[in-house]
Amino acid sequence: AGTPAEKLVSSEGKKYTVFLTGGTGVMGQAVVSELSHHLDLINLRLLIHKRPIPSFVSTIIKNNQSSIEVINGDLRDYNTILKGVTGADYVLHVGRMVSPYADSFPYETLEVNIERMKNICKAVLAQENKDSIKVVYIGSVAETGGRNYPYHYGRIGDPINVSIYDHYALSKVIAEMTLV
Repeated sequence: AGTPAEKLVSSEGKKYTVFLTGGTGVMGQAVVSELSHHLDLINLRLLIHKRPIPSFVSTIIKNNQSSIEVINGDLRDYNTILKGVTGADYVLHVGRMVSPYADSFPYETLEVNIERMKNICKAVLAQENKDSIKVVYIGSVAETGGRNYPYHYGRIGDPINVSIYDHYALSKVIAEMTLV
């Protein structure tokens, strides 16, 4: 198999199941859009929170009901996460509280972002095939501290240097440490 999507098909020809958190956020919408082109190769399980579903994501779901399962719930609820992880081969965790909301509610951000990762880890560890489940978690340039012009990006290997009072970045670092 050549393309990254083709690698999602097992050697036995079984379609892998991908559990995606945060499918209605900016990053999640991009993931849903990309994965929707490969639903002949995968089954997609989306965790959708209470927020309105963007129209193009809603259309993708409607047009692919046999390959997309929607789980309505909250990442802070362990049973919801367990439902999403059970039977999944891949967990793409892009759901999180971000700025500007995170800046207004710093302690909730810490709780939400860290507890979400703990729930995912706990749910994966509860599976019989826990060692074969792949978990992908995204970080952010916020974890490496302030980036002044002209360098608004981070690089692999940059030191973790959370800016003071950046509860979002702190929550991302702690969540990453939970996963490791």
